[in-house]
Amino acid sequence: MESVDTELGQLNLCDQLRSNSSFMKLMATLFHYGNQPMGAAQLVIAVRALELLPLRGETPKSTIQGIISTSRKMARDLQKPDPFAIHKDASGRGAKYAIAEDVLNGATVPPMKEIPDEPIILKSVQHPAGFNSLKRQKKPQRLGKFKKKRNAYGESDDDDNDEIDIDAEDDDYYGLTSRRSNKAPIHEEDTIFNYSLLFSPPPNDDSYIDPIDFVKYPVASYFAIVQQKGYAYPRFRSQERVKIPKVKCEDKYRVTDVLDRAAKQVVGRMFILADGHGGPGCAEYFVKHTPMALQDLCNQFHPDQFDDPAVQQQFEKQAKQLVETLDQHYLEIKREQLGRVPSSAPPTPPAKPTATTPPASSPTTAESPEQNTSDSLDDSHLDNDGCTLIINLFFGRWLVNINVGDSRSILISAPEPDRLPAPATAFPSSSSAATPNTPTNGSGTNGNGMDTLVGGVDKNYLMDVAFASQDHKPYLEHLAREILENGGEFIDSVQNRVIKVELSSLKEDGNRQAKRYALKNARIRPSSQYLVQQHLIQQQQQREAAAATAASNGYLSQSAVRSTATDPPQPLHDTPASSHAPSSTPASASSSPPPPPLRPMSFTRRSHLPSLNVARSCGDLDFKMNGQKHIISCEPDVTFMPIADDLPTAANDAQLADLSTVTAAATSTAHKSRRRHFLLMSTDGTFDYMYEETPDRQNRAIAKMLGPMIEDGEKLAKYLMEQEANVQTIAHQPGSPMDVDRPSDDKPTPNKETDDGQSPSKTPSSPAVSPTTTDPATDTGNDDGANNENAQDPIPDPPKPRLVRPLSDQENKVREAKEKTLSYAARYFADREANNGFFSSTLQDYDDCTIILVEI
Repeated sequence: MESVDTELGQLNLCDQLRSNSSFMKLMATLFHYGNQPMGAAQLVIAVRALELLPLRGETPKSTIQGIISTSRKMARDLQKPDPFAIHKDASGRGAKYAIAEDVLNGATVPPMKEIPDEPIILKSVQHPAGFNSLKRQKKPQRLGKFKKKRNAYGESDDDDNDEIDIDAEDDDYYGLTSRRSNKAPIHEEDTIFNYSLLFSPPPNDDSYIDPIDFVKYPVASYFAIVQQKGYAYPRFRSQERVKIPKVKCEDKYRVTDVLDRAAKQVVGRMFILADGHGGPGCAEYFVKHTPMALQDLCNQFHPDQFDDPAVQQQFEKQAKQLVETLDQHYLEIKREQLGRVPSSAPPTPPAKPTATTPPASSPTTAESPEQNTSDSLDDSHLDNDGCTLIINLFFGRWLVNINVGDSRSILISAPEPDRLPAPATAFPSSSSAATPNTPTNGSGTNGNGMDTLVGGVDKNYLMDVAFASQDHKPYLEHLAREILENGGEFIDSVQNRVIKVELSSLKEDGNRQAKRYALKNARIRPSSQYLVQQHLIQQQQQREAAAATAASNGYLSQSAVRSTATDPPQPLHDTPASSHAPSSTPASASSSPPPPPLRPMSFTRRSHLPSLNVARSCGDLDFKMNGQKHIISCEPDVTFMPIADDLPTAANDAQLADLSTVTAAATSTAHKSRRRHFLLMSTDGTFDYMYEETPDRQNRAIAKMLGPMIEDGEKLAKYLMEQEANVQTIAHQPGSPMDVDRPSDDKPTPNKETDDGQSPSKTPSSPAVSPTTTDPATDTGNDDGANNENAQDPIPDPPKPRLVRPLSDQENKVREAKEKTLSYAARYFADREANNGFFSSTLQDYDDCTIILVEI
């Protein structure tokens, strides 16, 4: 190997550039080959040929370009001439580099030499999955080590173990074998789960979805819930790209009916969605207690009274008090947990149930044993958490939306299908009146009931946004004013600096849509003044706790004198200390040692302060330490909307013949024609990853995307279900080996009958045509080996549909088709990584996402 001059003393280079050894070796390479323009790939080959730099990484060209960029920037900062002359082709691409004339300084350049070509290595064809391109490969061995003697059959001698090892490494390097060939395939956990009443019922021990009585109250009887647990990818490119799911999903939901206890009738249905942050405890608490409290509130009103604005105002006032009462009770639990030893007594039980407090039990919900426990949370998880809250209450023919936080409800409307007239029993007030959408032979539709097309799109599925709840974000001026007045401040979510906002500049004109775009990426945290006040309150609480303990031990006078002499009292604001302190020490603790000081609320360092990007939430004790002024309040927005001209009745089999005409409710309010509605409830995990950034454009994009999905489902579901039924009929011919052909001395399987002793095909838990409700264990158990395995590891029972009565074959087909359509549509919006045309791509993290899609 010929020597290469890496000093280059004749070149005009400053000392700072010469101190960079990689830069000097790159300049020596260019000078050695006659300063001919060379691209990054050619420089990699030339540097490796001269053995100046190892360049062992996966991206050697990027390494070369990084050296060039760093040296050029250093030269600019030092006001020195650019060390490189850049040459580009006509297209502006393929930059080539050479030493600049100012740097050569008249030095004699050696004659140009031919750049060695990159060695060509012939590799055998292999399957792409058998080669891990993300792993760094071994450095090739010297050619002398590759030349080993082999016999005529291509096998090495048995007595030469070293040759076998070297040959194995040789084949491994050239891709002839795979390091992953002997490894088991990596199983990735499916992070998306979908639930409905019949198509995909939840597990039997799940208590978040109650059995729905869709006969007595058919409004909002078709729905699907899709939930994706958040996950992340490894941070390093050398690691395998596998999903790392979160330990727990912080989103919680609840679906249950609203009962009229006096008439013993179902008069409504509620859908609750809570997006937790900092832990799942707060979301779990609210979905557990809100149905019981809301049931008591609905018992005081009749849905027909909502036409009166005064009744709506009274309901709105009590609904806000309901949310505030639940929030205060949860904050008391957190105060007691964070201010006591984990092994102390349980917290004070909740107050007597009223219209705005959660009762101890309620017949409207089927609570699990875990939900009947104390309100105290697990001491091992003392997360200071919070949640957003969405409640959509269907009450009679009204929809009441209660919203706290940045989760969103979108009410999407579409024209009522006009292929068949509406049943006379469903809408007696308007069934005989002709509407502009009534099909006629001269209005663009044929007389045999075909769809009316507008530009190739069925107009019955052109969906619009009828209502959308407002996200409680910091950039809303009326919320930003509340935050500043109550002791909060705004910080930039990227640079972590305080954003100065003058309180006088925020308008107070009642415009709830006004936005301050400087706070678009802002987060909320307690201000310095607020922290000082809370620190003084904590000191006062510690002194009072120490004084109470000393008084019980007979040392009250000494303790009082000592505390007065060493720590004079500090002035506090008007908030009473008793509203922040936990319950006083019981009398039975008089002989015990003084209790430890109260746990501080993590306000010691400014860099570790809690911050939120939502302007209203439930829980979040860090922002509600002051009992009278909460930095972030939990006051909800309450909206009333009519969703039906009159309550419909359950459709019979004749009306279920056409899937597109199965509409539970429709209204002509605020429209010239009757329309049906869909309700989409979602956490911010959906909207934070969309290409569209503004809420209005996001809502319209969702409505536009939902229309074709509903159209495909309603038009193709009937055909697909008939084909599936035909396949099942052929597969279950008498000649096929089934349980009915087995000898009579075989014992029946334990899951052959239900708890009621009926056949599975005649119970709601096992519909005749639903493949999701058949028992997979019915064909096992006759084999001796299988019996032994089942005795050791029994197969759990399949999920049972959450139905209140058995369904006929036609009802079963319609319900399964409807729920399947809603499930697939909701799954599209939940699978954010797969749908890059609708969502923007991200590299690492995906938050929890829960979607509830309801056909009203």
